[in-house]
Amino acid sequence: ALSAAFDDRVDKSAGSVNVKIDADADLRKQIVTMISDALQGRVGDQLEAYLECFFRIDHCELMRSRLAPNAGPSFLWHRDFDPMAKLHILIYLTDCNAESPATLFTSFEETRRCAQVGYAFPARSKRIANLDTLFPSDVNPISPARPVLSAGDATVFAPSRILHRGDIPGSGVRDLLVLNILPSLNPWD
Repeated sequence: ALSAAFDDRVDKSAGSVNVKIDADADLRKQIVTMISDALQGRVGDQLEAYLECFFRIDHCELMRSRLAPNAGPSFLWHRDFDPMAKLHILIYLTDCNAESPATLFTSFEETRRCAQVGYAFPARSKRIANLDTLFPSDVNPISPARPVLSAGDATVFAPSRILHRGDIPGSGVRDLLVLNILPSLNPWD
């Protein structure tokens, strides 16, 4: 239902791959319900266990990713220059398969390997598309993960701690609810 609402709200003339969706009062109500449902119980408990404290939702964004002329720096390997304890929760509103836009992730170890050769928090102008170019050809290649998810599934990751980038294979759209999570002294709800 939320993804269908994007069709009416997306700026089809925008040249960017990622387009933020403005939410009216009805859509905001649906989002609050979705967030509450997603963070109750086990998921919320897992976030608190990882952070070792309560958490809060700093902000959220509705986003559609699609093929467009201007990919931008999010589609090159990077780490967000944010607090190390910040988490992103990507709640997929569309299926994420080999043909649709996705986010690729390296492991902590692979991120560490890249940092050891100087690729830690590259400036936007210094970001690269292929991490293997950082290493001699006889070194084990980086093997990014590209989760295959169904609508309603989510990915949680630490954007300041692992390298990640967007991937647009050429067709389809990816509709997301992005939650930015930070540690808190009080429970989120």
